[in-house]
Amino acid sequence: MSTRTFFIAALICLFPATLAWGQDTVSRNFDVRPGGALEVDMDFGDLVVRTTRDNQVRVEVERDLDVDLHELTIEARGNRVVIESEYDENGRRWNNVRVDVTVYMPESWSVAFNTGAGNVEIDPVDGDVTGSTGAGNVTLDGVGGLTDLQTGAGNIEVEAAGGRIDVRTGAGNVDVTLVRALDKRSELRSGAGNVTVYVAKDLSLDIDARASVGSASCAFGLRERGEFLSRSCEGEINGGGPELSLSSGVGNVSVRRR
Repeated sequence: MSTRTFFIAALICLFPATLAWGQDTVSRNFDVRPGGALEVDMDFGDLVVRTTRDNQVRVEVERDLDVDLHELTIEARGNRVVIESEYDENGRRWNNVRVDVTVYMPESWSVAFNTGAGNVEIDPVDGDVTGSTGAGNVTLDGVGGLTDLQTGAGNIEVEAAGGRIDVRTGAGNVDVTLVRALDKRSELRSGAGNVTVYVAKDLSLDIDARASVGSASCAFGLRERGEFLSRSCEGEINGGGPELSLSSGVGNVSVRRR
């Protein structure tokens, strides 16, 4: 064996994983029925969900990593589409790697997601949206059912919501636009950040808004109170209804007219 051949062989033995590194796109298409669900479980990466009027689901995963170390599952299970993504670079997780997941699905579907770190953006859906991310922003353009969202660190923005809403962030701002009546007690909470709700003028609610360290600003003639560093406002809107609780550990709380 020549010296050059031996040297190349030695490099391959020492650094085999580098040969699998690269950029690619994994795509899958499924025919589905209305009223199904998308389920996503990722250790990291951004998720974008676009909704259509077609009875099809198209998944596109763009990635820049060592594909041999990436466990990726995209499959249909009944009237659900499940995406599972996990990457472990020999114990050094997420080092200079990228995973971006884009899903096109029927507007009638629901979404459930869990990601360790990454931003999530979802078009309006008729079903429920539930999910959590360890660190990242969550943007939901509209939801017809339950809204249950959580991020350890990041902003959460929800448009055109109603029904039941539970939104929580450890550090970040919460902005929710309420356009439909609540049917159960709902909560918007931030450990450190501002919490704001925009309320349609014809909705009936009981409001309980509290800032442990911060200000409280409430429309609809709600009573505002203050004690030391904390501020709060509470009362009924249009005769009262299901309770909507707003709370911030360090930050401002606001109830505004839409």
